[in-house]
Amino acid sequence: MDLQKELNHNQYLAASSSSQYLRIIAGAGTGKTRTLTYRLAYQILIGTDPRRMLAITFTNKAAHEMDTRVEALLLKENFQCNGKPLICTFHGFCYRFLRREITHIPGYTQTFQIAGEDDTAQVFKDIFSKMPKGKSKEFIQAVTHKIYSLKTDGVFPEEVSKDVVPLDSIYTFDELMHVYSSYQRKLKLQNLLDFDDLLMLTFFVMEHNADVRERWRKKYDVFLVDEFQDTNYLQYQLVRLFMSRSASLTVVGDPDQTIYTWRGAKNEIIKDRLSKDYPTLETVVLDENYRSTQCILDA
Repeated sequence: MDLQKELNHNQYLAASSSSQYLRIIAGAGTGKTRTLTYRLAYQILIGTDPRRMLAITFTNKAAHEMDTRVEALLLKENFQCNGKPLICTFHGFCYRFLRREITHIPGYTQTFQIAGEDDTAQVFKDIFSKMPKGKSKEFIQAVTHKIYSLKTDGVFPEEVSKDVVPLDSIYTFDELMHVYSSYQRKLKLQNLLDFDDLLMLTFFVMEHNADVRERWRKKYDVFLVDEFQDTNYLQYQLVRLFMSRSASLTVVGDPDQTIYTWRGAKNEIIKDRLSKDYPTLETVVLDENYRSTQCILDA
């Protein structure tokens, strides 16, 4: 594969880098997906076992596109390989993990189901119907929003501190804890997980079971995370938990395109935290735009 012919200079540097830890800052329209797929294909061509590669994308659509492009590049090179990289979302990966490991948490079985919006709405409705303030829409919205925020941060009911409740809050700490604890308990009784549970319970199992942690750290040598500017601390810690000391990590993102702060995204992870955790981090910036006209770029 002639990377220098297929890619521009900075794309080539990113796709061919041998650094253990690589940060690719990719502005809009700079050929990010093209660079990522070439990096994955190139690593397979130089001998990396594709079955030991994990790429995390932001959506299922992006995962499918990357998978298709990598396969096409390998076919173009007439390269036959056993297996393929696992390319999926954070939630998709955690779902796979918990199908094997959730029994490490008492009360769940491997036949768990994902709770849809109707399921979670019914659980909350049952809880609020028995509360004095349970008919207040403002109260319900405030409490459920806080619970979703706590779960995004990976905070279990037993870990919630009283200072998370503002002094002027419409709900008390005890009311919040009653709803949150009841919600988690009712889901567990039905062997249901909501989407936040997929990440939280995966983190819990990996954090508290050394044998599971070591077994899974032996599965993957290469990690790649796309749209890294929109990851939150729970997702970042999950990646670190699954990485062995010898594993490589490539992250791709653009701090200027962080749009999911309302869902816990922290662009300081890609800007600052990464270089502190990985001092040998290499950074490549993709700054040649292929999407916009020159008039727009000048402006």
